[in-house]
Amino acid sequence: MSSKPSPAPQIQPSRFEDHRPLRIAGLKQRYTGETKNTIPALWDRFVPYLGKIPGQAGDVAYGLCSNLQTAPFSFD
Repeated sequence: MSSKPSPAPQIQPSRFEDHRPLRIAGLKQRYTGETKNTIPALWDRFVPYLGKIPGQAGDVAYGLCSNLQTAPFSFD
């Protein structure tokens, strides 16, 4: 019996929303073009905190990219 790997999760298209100010909480890691494929591991580390973050509103989680550098390419 062969074991097939689970399919990759489907990523929803980007969307923009008008909303009241948000407080962002999470884990931060620096990525490059070579390491961006390890982003799912950061989500794996973050999931245990969901529902335990002081002041958390709702059960939706978002990814946030910041501090973009173009040369050499990297971001948080």
